[in-house]
Amino acid sequence: MPTCVLVLGTPRSGTSYVSGILHQLGVVMFPPLHSGEPSEANPKGFFNDTEFESFCNIKYGTYFPTKSESLTLAESEQLRRIILDRQSSDETWGVKEWRIATFLSDFIEFASDVRIIKLSRAPLRSMNSWNEHFTRLQTITIGDVQRAQGLINSALAQVQLPLLEVDFDEAIDNKVLAVKAIADFVGKPINKQALDMIDASLRRF
Repeated sequence: MPTCVLVLGTPRSGTSYVSGILHQLGVVMFPPLHSGEPSEANPKGFFNDTEFESFCNIKYGTYFPTKSESLTLAESEQLRRIILDRQSSDETWGVKEWRIATFLSDFIEFASDVRIIKLSRAPLRSMNSWNEHFTRLQTITIGDVQRAQGLINSALAQVQLPLLEVDFDEAIDNKVLAVKAIADFVGKPINKQALDMIDASLRRF
């Protein structure tokens, strides 16, 4: 069965550039029909899996749920179908969607060989970056970011999976070491395209 690389981190903590690195390393990060084009907020792309994103949007109606909730039987079956579809090609695949942490035990029940890359960033910086670009969705507080971090940490404490922790600023300041660590973690050779996903000039906070 193929490996699944799950990228967890609060929004605006570096999950997009890590997902872009994975994509350049050869990890399948999204379906062919995907809306991950670059924008002012993320000039190198978002690399969102729109099906998982839609699943979480319908379940929670917000990018910052305040607590974990059990999946219904219908949600569980839908999740199983999405994961089986991603695994059908036998290629290493990945998904960037932090809210998966709120039902992580269900996710790993269906996904094989799950490896997790966890991003961290100072909550104030994540908050400021989000509020600069995404107030059309919602305005957030430091408390929203901290609760999201707490949900991720709580979920990870309950599972035993291969884990790579990546600090937002350290990765930007030491991109060769960061990209090599990610490449080694997923068993892929490093390349220039992956290195180019990190651009210190794009850091705003």
